[in-house]
Amino acid sequence: MIELADKIAEMVQSGNILWLAVIAVIAFATKLSKLLEFLESRKKAQIARLMDASKCEHLDQNFKDFLSHEIQREYFLYVAKIAAEKQYRDKLFEIHKRANGNLPFFHFKRASSHLKFEDGQVSVKITKFDIVSGFFSLGIALFFGFIGLAMFMMPAFIKPIAVIQAFTFYGLGAFFVAMAILFSFQTFPLYSAKLIRNELQKSHNNSIQPTANAAAD
Repeated sequence: MIELADKIAEMVQSGNILWLAVIAVIAFATKLSKLLEFLESRKKAQIARLMDASKCEHLDQNFKDFLSHEIQREYFLYVAKIAAEKQYRDKLFEIHKRANGNLPFFHFKRASSHLKFEDGQVSVKITKFDIVSGFFSLGIALFFGFIGLAMFMMPAFIKPIAVIQAFTFYGLGAFFVAMAILFSFQTFPLYSAKLIRNELQKSHNNSIQPTANAAAD
């Protein structure tokens, strides 16, 4: 640990910020993976505790029904990554089934922040801020992608070029491409929300069409 701290201090003093950033990213990724593993184990432990409790013979039927409900909710949260009660889950299943395979379920996970469940109905909320943020993220992703591509191509136009310079350009290129991918991911929830909204609108139109035809007759 002391050697690593000395190495970081040496990089800062020498101005080698690129390699310092690489080390920081690797360290963050390592810590993040351990944190995700810990959270995953907590989720599994929670489900295991509920499963064990449901097997107890001294519980009345109401408490068993409650545990059954909690197990289903925790499993749905574990699998779909959406915290939802039974009525909400059933409505999501209904929408997914009605789409006939045109709306994969992962879109509900992506768009969960845009979904609302009120009065037994699912609706999609997309604000002007969401739209502006989506276009901003897309623009930044394209900009960083262009810069990253330019960095990857730069060594081919610099002759002669030292190995350390080539690695610096490739490192910067990889950084900007990674940032482009990161910002492009920010547009996925909005895209999924629009797909769900279109499906809901389509279902609504199909439901009122027979009524309109009957009125016309």
